[in-house]
Amino acid sequence: MPFLLGTFTTISPRLALRWMRGQALRVADGLDPGPGSATRARKAPAAGNRPDGPTRLRDWSRGAEDVALRLQLKDGVPVTFTVDDGPNGRFTLAVWPVAMRAEPDPIPAGCPATAGAAL
Repeated sequence: MPFLLGTFTTISPRLALRWMRGQALRVADGLDPGPGSATRARKAPAAGNRPDGPTRLRDWSRGAEDVALRLQLKDGVPVTFTVDDGPNGRFTLAVWPVAMRAEPDPIPAGCPATAGAAL
């Protein structure tokens, strides 16, 4: 069953990917808090062959800025990253471009009409 955990709107592919990387860390820390966290001691260590989603999320989020992913977004193609964390579920992070039409600013009430005027 899918759950939406967050949304973000920006005009920049770079900022969209930065947000996505931040969300990867947020989800990883929610599944497995880092060292020094008060909740760290209460979590059981991962079983030997169990998928380690938090580690994969952290590794991906700390990866170098990927020019190919920015170009992919600029070309209108979504970017997704999915990890399996065994019994905790599967987590998919995704960003996609949304076509938006630029709307002209409305003329405020009381302003003289500009029809036919040279600006």
